[in-house]
Amino acid sequence: MNTIETYGIIQNLKTNTPTNTLEKSPVRSLLDQYQEVIIRSLITSFGLDLLFVKDRHGGDVATIHNVRAIQKGDSQFEGYANKNNQYDYETQSNYDKSTSAKYHSHKNYINRNREGAIEKEQGILQDAYTGKRISQNEKIDLDHVVSAKEIQGDAGRILAEADGVELANQSMNLKHTNRSINRSKGAKTTEQFTDSLDQMRPERQERIKELSNQTTLDDREKKELNKLTQLESVDAKRMAAAEKTARDNYDKQLESKYYTSTKFLNDTIQSSYALGIKMGLRQALGVILGEVVMIVKAELPPFIKKMRASFDLQLFLKKQHIS
Repeated sequence: MNTIETYGIIQNLKTNTPTNTLEKSPVRSLLDQYQEVIIRSLITSFGLDLLFVKDRHGGDVATIHNVRAIQKGDSQFEGYANKNNQYDYETQSNYDKSTSAKYHSHKNYINRNREGAIEKEQGILQDAYTGKRISQNEKIDLDHVVSAKEIQGDAGRILAEADGVELANQSMNLKHTNRSINRSKGAKTTEQFTDSLDQMRPERQERIKELSNQTTLDDREKKELNKLTQLESVDAKRMAAAEKTARDNYDKQLESKYYTSTKFLNDTIQSSYALGIKMGLRQALGVILGEVVMIVKAELPPFIKKMRASFDLQLFLKKQHIS
């Protein structure tokens, strides 16, 4: 982008901004106040202070952070800069039964399930969310720590053009736990799930006590007591640590894939070119208007002084026409 020569106008605009209107005529004071308003507007509106244009909150190049913020409805972001990225998100974020089947039939998911079954038979399988050894007769599930539904609908993943099924089924994101815990967790994040457990704890503990004090339980009550006991045994810190490890690994791979891609490079180049043109035009217009302000500042006070003693309408209109 070519540098815009300002010939000292910007500096004059800044340094000549009035700071004290005392001991001046009312007309002079009023002109100075108007000048200050105009100068501040010029500097702010035309980027003459920082030589940088902020037309869009979030920038003109999509980032993983920004598209996720847009997905969450963050009001400070005005939407996708590149409409192709927006289209990709709208058409690729859906999670239905057929999509779920792909996530749960991946070879890594199947292999880890088999390994877990063997470890359970051997009595060495540990519940990832309670830290307890899983008994041989216990029903278990293999959980996607960062849920398959979240990964499929993640605007950051879609922006990076990463394979969600592959990412979801890496070993760090696959953990065995009691079936009741897994199905109660569903697609919730650890924070969402443990918050719900905390809210229901008094009621849950009261129900556990009530069922435990009964002399006999039918099958439904036995299942209920087992489920409530399992939920009560969840270790929130252990679960949070498992999610942090899985999520950090997931985000690191997305960032590596996207920020080294030709897609990101091309968007950056195109945005920089468009922004450069926009900055040049805006700054040029600002400089022109700055010159107008300087001219008015120099010529208007003497003219007003001249007209104060004897007002001449014809001279006034002629002066306005010339200006």
